[in-house]
Amino acid sequence: PFPGADGPVQVNVGPTAVLESSDNFFTPRFALEYQATDTNLLYASVSKGVKPGGVSTIAGTAAGNGRFFPEKLWNYEIGSKNSFADGKAIANVTGFYMDYSGKQVTLLEPNPNNAQGNDLVVRNAGSARVYGLEVELAVNPTEELNLSLGYTYLDSKYTDFVVTTTSALGIALAGNCTPIALPNGLGSCSTDFSGEPLERTPKHALTVAASYRTPISDDLDLVVDLSAQYQSKRNQDSNAFHYFGSYVNVDGRVGVDTDQWSVFLYGENILGDDTIRSGQSSGDFSALGNLAIITFEPDKPQGGIRFNYRF
Repeated sequence: PFPGADGPVQVNVGPTAVLESSDNFFTPRFALEYQATDTNLLYASVSKGVKPGGVSTIAGTAAGNGRFFPEKLWNYEIGSKNSFADGKAIANVTGFYMDYSGKQVTLLEPNPNNAQGNDLVVRNAGSARVYGLEVELAVNPTEELNLSLGYTYLDSKYTDFVVTTTSALGIALAGNCTPIALPNGLGSCSTDFSGEPLERTPKHALTVAASYRTPISDDLDLVVDLSAQYQSKRNQDSNAFHYFGSYVNVDGRVGVDTDQWSVFLYGENILGDDTIRSGQSSGDFSALGNLAIITFEPDKPQGGIRFNYRF
């Protein structure tokens, strides 16, 4: 009930539209493996992935204009898995190439039938590609100590991404414009984001961890764990002007562990890195060059005690 209403209040929600979407797809994977030695495995694979199409339900999408198609990906991978020192050290290397077609993106599209002049829609960009390298290292210098490192390098870009827009901001971000006349006579631009990196894709990502466990009595172990994650800057969207800076996050814990119970002191974001790590754009609905990006502040440094009991 609404404040002050004496009885039921009728609310007119306007016309509705019922849209349906269905997909059928085949996603094969082919792999070859070669055991070169007892400690070295070589492998290669080719696989296909599909993100289904559907109907956009995001705010600002006009009824009947929300349909988008499947996103398709071919992934080509080659790698080597290796062990050394009787399994106390592991080194794995993987190289890969990802070929996207119809990559799903969110953008503003001119619509003269919409009072705002634009629809916020999900559409399929032409194509994109990613070259990548992954390295994994792990070593046990002693029975008590385990060290590990993981590194990922990504070189990503759109190879075909053309957007029609009436937004001055969108044109400025693209840095190019091919004039197009819309059916209602409104001027617009075909803008080309080809060559720009994919959104939210860091060029470098690194994870390091150390774990130490040693007995301090017959049934009680001392445990110390530390881990750190690094990511380089990531674009918010398909241009280099809006991005989130690089950050480092460090977590740790120390405590005692038995077969039946454990007690740990823990800390998260120990260094207090307050770099903004993610967010979302609100769009430029009025096509007047206005854009707001809502950002999400990372958690403050925090710590506590965890107790576990196994029944």
